[in-house]
Amino acid sequence: TIYADQIRDRTKTWELRTYCPGVKPNGWLALYESSPTQAIQTVLQIGKTFKLHPDEAWELYSESFGININDYFLYYRKRDFAFGMEIIDVRSFEPISLHELRTENDFKVPQMCMALKSIHKRIYCGINWV
Repeated sequence: TIYADQIRDRTKTWELRTYCPGVKPNGWLALYESSPTQAIQTVLQIGKTFKLHPDEAWELYSESFGININDYFLYYRKRDFAFGMEIIDVRSFEPISLHELRTENDFKVPQMCMALKSIHKRIYCGINWV
């Protein structure tokens, strides 16, 4: 969960995808962390987004991606576009385990991004902090 740690310590300020995630500016994204964490403990507020050729995205924003050049271009191999979401706010809370998510919210581990069918109270409180 190196990327999640970089998001929480604000050294990674762009979340990258190989597809359009459909999150609008000012929207919130719950960050599911796979093994070994297997939990949601962070939400991100999204600012600007981009759809650029991977070379152009690297040239413009690479210092904020939290990934080295070799891993970045391996991630985008055979892709015409890189999609990015600027992270403008980060809020963390007590982790919500995969077991708890499955029990209380019929959660299925996303292969990519997914909309939550229902929102756990800790995620809701995290988003609505003042």
